[in-house]
Amino acid sequence: FPSHDTEAGIVKQLDSKIMMKRSHELKKCADLIAKKEYSKYIGKKFTAFINEKGKDGSMKGRTDNYFQIVTKKKCSVGDEIFFTAKKATATDLRDF
Repeated sequence: FPSHDTEAGIVKQLDSKIMMKRSHELKKCADLIAKKEYSKYIGKKFTAFINEKGKDGSMKGRTDNYFQIVTKKKCSVGDEIFFTAKKATATDLRDF
């Protein structure tokens, strides 16, 4: 926690429940902003490099501008694929 030699060290700490509530509110806000930003790319075409297996038979990769993508196309780790974004989440673009 804050050093005792600073103003932050003198101020009384907030209750952990309040801190957790605020943290969850900020996370929701950040997720909404991220999804809104990713949504701008729906319908856009990308080249992506597949770098890992995902869940339920999906594959994950990165575009040239480092957006994370998730695809259900038949591909392997190391493949370069053409990708059209159909859906946006707070963390990635998907083609399904």
